[in-house]
Amino acid sequence: MVKAIKAAIGPELSAEPSKLCITVLFTTAESTTRALEAAARLAKGFDTTIEIVAVHLVPFSFPLDHPAVDTGVLLSRLCEVAGGSPVETAVHLCLGRDLEQTLLSVVRPNSIVVIGEHESWWPGKYRRLAESLRARGQHVIFASQGNGRHA
Repeated sequence: MVKAIKAAIGPELSAEPSKLCITVLFTTAESTTRALEAAARLAKGFDTTIEIVAVHLVPFSFPLDHPAVDTGVLLSRLCEVAGGSPVETAVHLCLGRDLEQTLLSVVRPNSIVVIGEHESWWPGKYRRLAESLRARGQHVIFASQGNGRHA
């Protein structure tokens, strides 16, 4: 089960299924800003919506309706990052138990998912997540510092 909290900055989230949707996974403020810039470059010239999806994992000892953190603070941090975007951006804050399952529950099939992360020679959790998303038909792009290469 996933609880989604939405804060729209610009258009309503994924209002039109025919529009190209680019999902930016929130990792850190700096990396997400870089991923948003890459998403804006991808969206240029297309009828697109850009959405930031932040997954906050809630321990099983807490109900999803009442996590241990203030969701208002998390949303305002996300809106701050989205506010710096050069294009209209919507925000999803999703509370769940598992990163992959929660993300898959909110990302439309065959979406473009942009993940910002620091370069590393060691495959971290976001590289493993990308492999899993690709296996389920998502298109994943990494926006690493200094480049926009595919993982």
